[in-house]
Amino acid sequence: NGMYTYCEAGGEPEEDPDITPEDMLEYLQGYFSDNLPAIDFIISAESENVNGLVYLEMELDEDWGDQMCDYTSYLLFQKEEFLNDYASDYKTITATYYMVLDSAIGLPLAAGSSYTGVHTIDGIDYELSLEITQSYCLGDFSTYEKITGENLPEKEPEIQATPLFYHITGAEGQEMYLMGTIHVGDNKTAYLPDEVYDALETSDALAVETDIIAFEEEIEANPEFASQIAMTYLNSEGNTVKEQLDETVYDKAVKLLKASGNYSANMEYMIPYFWSSSIEDFYMSLSNLQSEKGLDMRLLKLAKEQNKEIREVESTQSNIEMLVGFSDELQVMLLEETIGYTVEEYFAEIQNLYDLWCTGDEAALREKLNETPQDLTDDEAALYDEYLDAMIIQRNEDMRDVAVSYLESGDTVLFAVGLAHLLQENGLVDSLREAGYTVEPITYS
Repeated sequence: NGMYTYCEAGGEPEEDPDITPEDMLEYLQGYFSDNLPAIDFIISAESENVNGLVYLEMELDEDWGDQMCDYTSYLLFQKEEFLNDYASDYKTITATYYMVLDSAIGLPLAAGSSYTGVHTIDGIDYELSLEITQSYCLGDFSTYEKITGENLPEKEPEIQATPLFYHITGAEGQEMYLMGTIHVGDNKTAYLPDEVYDALETSDALAVETDIIAFEEEIEANPEFASQIAMTYLNSEGNTVKEQLDETVYDKAVKLLKASGNYSANMEYMIPYFWSSSIEDFYMSLSNLQSEKGLDMRLLKLAKEQNKEIREVESTQSNIEMLVGFSDELQVMLLEETIGYTVEEYFAEIQNLYDLWCTGDEAALREKLNETPQDLTDDEAALYDEYLDAMIIQRNEDMRDVAVSYLESGDTVLFAVGLAHLLQENGLVDSLREAGYTVEPITYS
């Protein structure tokens, strides 16, 4: 609304009506240039297009390496010359700087430097390294909330979303509502038809795949639990991702992780699935669609506001175990597929599915969700079958059993799980009909 809000050094957010857009642009451009290494340090610089982003990488000279050596020594020992006083020789091995820019607006998304030096002390070489990374948050829904602690007001959409919504009944009066969620959204997910809100209000409980909010709260409140989850993504064999990937794939994946602000030396020991998931999250952060506005998140927040019972159809832990349980070959294939998208192509694919979800066209959604990849080799087809079986088929069977147990319990439940679980192979709509229940699409007034 024309007001710029900012906070510095962890202070409280302040509003300044005198700040103009021109002031902000000047500040951002200055911040951009102020964080680049001094030009005197730069030996060479290269620019390349990485999936629609501008990736700049610079090689820096030994003088910069010497400064980083002193800085690192100070961080560790509170004295810049501490290591040099003991070493008979010193050499800078790595001295680089990178910056990634959004090509559409020209502003940086991330930046970082990498330094490695070797001190020779008593004839033994000791390697010292330091990585510094920065991420830049562009103004959007989630950034506003981080700064102000409030949700950005959302305007009612011109065209209301009318997602697929079913009423399920049994011969003995059992009743359930079934809805296919989507994990991203915009203001359309804030203004759904009244039938959805009425169903939630009259239901005894909301059932979702996992209670994302409770999981995130536990991660934040319990460091030990957070550590356990992080350890799940470590490669149990001790291998690095670099050992598992083609060199070209590895180089592009590293650059995209740097663009996301998530790359560090620790990432090398994570499984490939964690890499592909991090890159997809980064792509989504640049999109107009936000995970905070996904229907599952919206329904969870509403249910909690109403003190509604929340039931987890699955557990977050079981989902994580399934994902990290993919074969190494499948994880590599998924990573290769993820980095094969440009940013624009990824946006277009997600936007297309979201638009179809908004229309609630069952036939079109079935066709879209049951598309199979073309031109796969026999090995790739086998890996795709592994993915489909774990992600969809087995989970659909388990979800059907849970849905039946809710129906037979006598409670009325709003059962809201990912759209794919309703309409893909052995999906809930067809399997519940086969189990003898009446599954009718709800027509919105």
